[in-house]
Amino acid sequence: MTRYLFLLFFFVSSLSAVELPWLSTKEHAFVDEKGKAVVLSGINLGNWFVQELWMLPLTEGTIKDHVSLWNHFEARFGKKKMEEIRDAYRESWINDYDFAQIKKMGFTAIRLPFLYDLSLEPKGLFYWLDHAVTLAKKHGLYVILDMHGVPGRQSSSMHTGESDKSSFFSSEKHLSATCELWKEIANHYKNVPHIAGYDLVNEPMDTPSRKELYKMYDKLYKAIRSVDKRHIIFFQDGYKGVDHMPHPKENKWEQVAMSAHHYIFEQNSADEHIAKLQNHLKTVEAHQKKIKVPYYLGEFNVAPKGSFEAMERVMDIIHKKNISYSFWSYKIGRRGHKKSLWALLYAPGNQKNIDPYKDSHKETLKKIEKLHSKNYIVNDELAKLF
Repeated sequence: MTRYLFLLFFFVSSLSAVELPWLSTKEHAFVDEKGKAVVLSGINLGNWFVQELWMLPLTEGTIKDHVSLWNHFEARFGKKKMEEIRDAYRESWINDYDFAQIKKMGFTAIRLPFLYDLSLEPKGLFYWLDHAVTLAKKHGLYVILDMHGVPGRQSSSMHTGESDKSSFFSSEKHLSATCELWKEIANHYKNVPHIAGYDLVNEPMDTPSRKELYKMYDKLYKAIRSVDKRHIIFFQDGYKGVDHMPHPKENKWEQVAMSAHHYIFEQNSADEHIAKLQNHLKTVEAHQKKIKVPYYLGEFNVAPKGSFEAMERVMDIIHKKNISYSFWSYKIGRRGHKKSLWALLYAPGNQKNIDPYKDSHKETLKKIEKLHSKNYIVNDELAKLF
């Protein structure tokens, strides 16, 4: 019955959904079906389908990443109760309320980080992806699908799903599996216009070379284009430099965009942050003249050492240059991040940490209920910048 009501909700919601125009690329711009330039002002839905422990209200211990978190719950409570906890978390952390808030704040898009691991879950790859895509359609928001963790993992960073594991670039088996996953995703969503496009591999930092990076992208591109000719495909530079993306004509690529993430962890002053951003954008603009593709700032922030002044000035540049972006991130659950620059929503001071080592199954579910954004505080001062 629960499953039936869940699907019925999405069917009824889709009847009143907003139909957004298809997006495509035209030289440096994203454009709609009438050729009008479109700037995607987006936000990342971090910590929803990819658990990053620093964003969670979680008692610290031996758990270090997404995979070990859910393995720990399964070891304590069994597979069925672990899945119950995981579903409850996803339903509480981000839901219809949040999509309405995001739209109200003036955003036009969401970037949706997810792990390939969704394909391994009993409900399958599309249960939760369809859930998010349907909510986005209901509220008139574009979606950029971002595979945050691929088979084998693309770096040793914990945000791939598993820390200290990085074998994607050394295994043709992992690349083939990723090609098949993207082909399946593209075939499933090929007729969905409010999906702006596919962000193929998040921060592929452990690529052995720029040449290998784009060789990998070419294979993923061809897998997608075998079933979907229309959606935009985003190529991240993996912190290797956007000025090394080849000209699309060299590989017969169409409807592609270059993407980068911009974080500066060492600079303290607003002037330092702005200088770094301006240098980055000069490189972007120079390369755009050569390859004539749009640019997408998929993640950025001035935290942890930056200031509100720095963020204000960064957003001023982004708006003046009409840059499409997705801010990291929408929501953070750690109490110590009150009014942090990391997120627009932060936890109330009385929020209790989830203790995965001691809390019972029932206690865990009760604490998860409190993670609903209605209980969180909006950083209005930060939200106004977007």
